[in-house]
Amino acid sequence: MKKSAFSLIELSIVILIIGILVAGVTQGSRVVGQMRLASARQQTQNSPVASISNLILWLETTSEKSFDEAATEDNTNINSGSSYGWYDINPQNTRRYTASGSTGPTYKANCINNLPCLSFNGSSQFLSLPQIGSSAQVSIFVVYNNVSPVAGMQYLISSINAILPSTALATSTTSGLSYFYAVGSAYGNTGALKTNVPSIVEIIDKGASSTLYYTVPGAAMDTVSSGSASAARDFASGASIGSFYNGTARSSYFNGHIAEIIMFDRALKQEEKSAIDAYLTKKWAIETL
Repeated sequence: MKKSAFSLIELSIVILIIGILVAGVTQGSRVVGQMRLASARQQTQNSPVASISNLILWLETTSEKSFDEAATEDNTNINSGSSYGWYDINPQNTRRYTASGSTGPTYKANCINNLPCLSFNGSSQFLSLPQIGSSAQVSIFVVYNNVSPVAGMQYLISSINAILPSTALATSTTSGLSYFYAVGSAYGNTGALKTNVPSIVEIIDKGASSTLYYTVPGAAMDTVSSGSASAARDFASGASIGSFYNGTARSSYFNGHIAEIIMFDRALKQEEKSAIDAYLTKKWAIETL
């Protein structure tokens, strides 16, 4: 007589095998994630960033020194109310900075190309920094991902100024990427921005002239636009990450992810810029042409 159905024992064996397979896949995925994070940490340690002079800020999301261990649980808010912050890993400065805020962004363990990032909600989340230098020149590198750009400005990082930021990188659907090099003065890319695509934006500001660069996967590092101005690039009153802050009120919140910010208080040479480009594109898997 043929069996018409599985016996209870057979069903139990099937369920056990499925459980083992699922556990194996889950464990395998966890191991792959740990290996990817370990590789990113090694690339960070071996990067050229620390050896390039005049480094004033280095914030990134993979290093064990970047956050308190308890803050690296997925969906943890990095805010001062929880005593959490985003820690500067700059080895050149004995004064390490801490980016913090009362309404901080959310730590995402699996974000830009399966590595951690900080997620800003576009309405209330930000981080602030104290004075990080004042110089006639500056070089800034930001690895980010636009989730929902708007027609108005959304600030990745900006100086704190009572009227308008005197130094800032911002995005919008109408202006694309913009670089503020003096109060009320900016230039940028008028083309449409990529959304939900890991990107790198850079500014090399020589004081008398400056150039904005932008790249996305599968494209060359584009020179977006350039301009000139004589005003100092001033972060003497501090900096705001993920919003504009005039010292009293916040606005123009960024909606997206930020994974790394590197700043120098001088204009980098081309070979120095290229070395950092290579490091960032490899680490964050933003492969360019």
